[in-house]
Parts: sequence; C-alpha cells; structure tokens
Amino acid sequence: MSSKNHDEILSRFIAITQCSSKEAAEYLENANWNEQTAVDFFFDSGRSQVPDPIPSPKIKTNQNIPSLYLFIYLFTMVTQTVGVYL
Repeated sequence: MSSKNHDEILSRFIAITQCSSKEAAEYLENANWNEQTAVDFFFDSGRSQVPDPIPSPKIKTNQNIPSLYLFIYLFTMVTQTVGVYL
C-alpha cells in the first residue's frame, strides 16, 4: 500500500477516533492498515472517549393533572396565543 493511502487512512482514523497520530498509527499497523479492523480494535479496547448523551430536560408537572388534560390545556393556550381557533 502506498504512503498516500496510509496518510488517507490515518487521517480518516484520527477523524473518527479523535486519538493522536502516534496512537492511530499503532492501531492501524496492528490491523495491517485495515481501517475498519483498526476502528473496531480502538472502540473495543475501551480507549474511546464517547461523551455521555445529553439528558432530556425534566418537565415538572402537577402530578394530580392527568397527561391528557394537561395536553388539552397546553394545546388550547398555544392555539389561542397564535390566533388559531378550531
């Protein structure tokens, strides 16, 4: 494989894994420059630093109001605010 191909594979690997070029080259060499295998090695090794997903916001509601009634109330308020009447 040519040096140009190695550089392209190295660049893509770094873009995917966000690791250093030295570390990327080690993974790629261990995978015989097979990009998919190297990526699998990287993520299987636990070295990835994938951030935790952003938690969805908690909506505080009065627990005594059933969800359907809350939806109807909010829908009514929104439609009246924008001037839409059914």
